[in-house]
Amino acid sequence: MAVRCEGPIAFTDIATEYKGNKPLHLSQYYRGKSLVPDAPSNAKIATTGAIAFSQFYCSANQVIKHISSSVVNGTSADAWFTPGERQASCILIVNAGVYVTGHGGADRHGGGNGNPGGTGMMVNMGYFPGGLTIEVFGHVWGGGGGGASGRFRHSYSGGNGGTGIVLSNGTLKLKVHAGGSVIGGGGGGGSSREDKNDGGGGGQPYGGRGTGEYYSGAGRGSLHGPGHGSNYQWRSCRTHGRGEERTCHNHHNYSGAGGAVGHHGAGGNHGSSGGRAGAATAGSIQWL
Repeated sequence: MAVRCEGPIAFTDIATEYKGNKPLHLSQYYRGKSLVPDAPSNAKIATTGAIAFSQFYCSANQVIKHISSSVVNGTSADAWFTPGERQASCILIVNAGVYVTGHGGADRHGGGNGNPGGTGMMVNMGYFPGGLTIEVFGHVWGGGGGGASGRFRHSYSGGNGGTGIVLSNGTLKLKVHAGGSVIGGGGGGGSSREDKNDGGGGGQPYGGRGTGEYYSGAGRGSLHGPGHGSNYQWRSCRTHGRGEERTCHNHHNYSGAGGAVGHHGAGGNHGSSGGRAGAATAGSIQWL
């Protein structure tokens, strides 16, 4: 809602939009005070001194902001609004084609579990006394888990994917439109456990790869896909007696690939499991 843009304005129009205590006085409605947010739609309303009904045409107790370009390392919802704007009912829109993603788990070297992915968007409702609604036409994803790193005859688990949206201190109103998505990051791949160890692939998006002690070929996750696992084959032979008999074996060793968004990472050959996919959301949400 907003105050009418033409015609006569009454006290009831202003009080309906901004509330207030009776008896009503215009002095309650200075911009930037407790009732009227210091928002662009209210720029004509005085902060001190003379104040008139005509300053309230088209004003609103609501602030709408757009995320119009992609964000790679996560964001906090409050960063898109000024403290004055957050006193109003706020709407944050993730535009179509925009990706808000948490950071991917970093590359892992030297043996160890994969690094976890980060959160796509943090929302602390304590910063929004007027309430917050997020509308997603694009995508909000947790970061991909990093692949595990292998070490001689030791294997490790892939990193877990990050959460898409994490809520605290209240309830968020959330609407995901057709073509949009809120998804947890993919889990990182687990490393194998063989004489020739391979590191796991990174989860989607941006999960780092794991390296192996003898062989490394696992890929990093990207925005549009997970990292592949590595595949290593070798032949070992054993001579019996005085060279009169020779037995050879073909070996096949692979590490786990990273998971796509919303999917677990794969485990490594004779090794450890992949990381778990991140949750789409965590906290109290009212789905619209």
